[in-house]
Amino acid sequence: MAKSVNHHLKAGDGVPDHTKAAFAAVSAKLDGLEADGPGEADKAMLAHYQASAQAIAARITPAGPQPTYDQGGKVPLVKPYEAKATVTVTEYVPGPAPEAPEGLLAAKLRTATRIGAAVGPDGATSWDGKARSAANGKEYAIDLGDGYSAVYRPYAGADAKSADYSQRGSLELVAPQGAGHGPELVHRLGQLNLVNRPMTAAEGEWAYLRRNVEAQGLETKAGVKQALAEADGLEDATTELLVAERAHEAIGMSQPELVRFAKQLRLEAEAKALPAKVGLVRDAVAKACGFADGTALAASAGYDPTPRASGGWLVWGRFDVDADRAAARAPFGAKGLTHRVTGGNMVELFRNGGVLASTERRRVMGIPGGKGMSEAADMKSGGAKSVFLRVGGSPSQGPTLYWDDSSTLLRRSDWYAYGTDHFGSLDPTSGHSTSGQTRSVAKVAAFNGGSNEVMFKHGIDLLGDEAPSLIRCSSAAQRKEVLAVLAAKGVTHIGGKAVGEVVK
Repeated sequence: MAKSVNHHLKAGDGVPDHTKAAFAAVSAKLDGLEADGPGEADKAMLAHYQASAQAIAARITPAGPQPTYDQGGKVPLVKPYEAKATVTVTEYVPGPAPEAPEGLLAAKLRTATRIGAAVGPDGATSWDGKARSAANGKEYAIDLGDGYSAVYRPYAGADAKSADYSQRGSLELVAPQGAGHGPELVHRLGQLNLVNRPMTAAEGEWAYLRRNVEAQGLETKAGVKQALAEADGLEDATTELLVAERAHEAIGMSQPELVRFAKQLRLEAEAKALPAKVGLVRDAVAKACGFADGTALAASAGYDPTPRASGGWLVWGRFDVDADRAAARAPFGAKGLTHRVTGGNMVELFRNGGVLASTERRRVMGIPGGKGMSEAADMKSGGAKSVFLRVGGSPSQGPTLYWDDSSTLLRRSDWYAYGTDHFGSLDPTSGHSTSGQTRSVAKVAAFNGGSNEVMFKHGIDLLGDEAPSLIRCSSAAQRKEVLAVLAAKGVTHIGGKAVGEVVK
């Protein structure tokens, strides 16, 4: 709260209404606590925070002339209330094996790995929960208890330079053997201080807005940048409010219980602050894109914060492309997007689910290495997180996949592109530059030559809404095999057309 007020005092642009409203809610809560007649110890704590509230109020609604920010007008730092008390301390004697600090999970740092899954004759993937292949870098193996575990690969840390960039930031949750563990896996996310409930509509829209900010390059806009910073402040303010409301519940808790309690309060604060955060950022994005306000943006053509399921993951759209797909397609003229299927993998591609999957996704699906080009280099550059397409004309030879309507895929918010071959680089230290990376539809439409690349995260569902307009086989025999595989799966249409019209 004080951070937001100081930010606007320094900028000289006035404290915004949402900050005033949040402060009014905190002030009302403090007044309510005073009216409840707190004990002597609580009175001292309440007086401490009321003094800070009065300092903030004097800046929000000054009774008279106030010094400027540089002349002492800054709201003083709000320090946590501290008091002395006698408590009982239990001393734990370490066991023979190292233990995690109280309230924290036991984690082991080890050489990075990849899941060692396998594909059966029927195309189904299975994993025994143990088999793994070696990877480059380090990872944390975390015991969640009761047969559940997690594996996390940090963005930085020990041996960071040698780590596979395509694995950085990835998290695996592993359940005991058997089916039906989905709900419990979601619940276990809470142990990692992550939201552990099904996604709400507000959370979906927040993800949608953040992805569109990145996809459309809006993070450089002053209004959007400021709104994102203030959104973080709203979470802090809500956390402070929850602490004031529920601090009494912490009395008598052990250290591990206090850690869990603090994590719970932070997760609740994130959820409570989310509607205000969405409204704040939506308004800023709307104005950056020429709309009157967030309400106008939400009502506009193309704005759809509901994610789409695609190939086992979620995909959010770009409202600038979805608003007018014909306009997005027009600059391409006779060109579309194409993918050359390596080796003899066309039949296998449809036998194993009909998903054009990235290198990293193929490992999880149990597909061994060597199916794609430059897999090791792509793991270093980060390109292994995505599948690679090129801008070009309709192919006369196969095995190739082709999308004559580029907007079918460019309406996604997770793609990025280069005019020349950069191995899909996301890491400039990998030996492959990130200079020239673009997410502009117009710039991609102008790509020429055979070395351009357009990357789509995770992969593309070839039998769903993102289906290609043409599947060009390398021979009549290969076409016959592909048609047989699709027939066995009961697939009669691809992209709204009869299978025989698409598979050539």
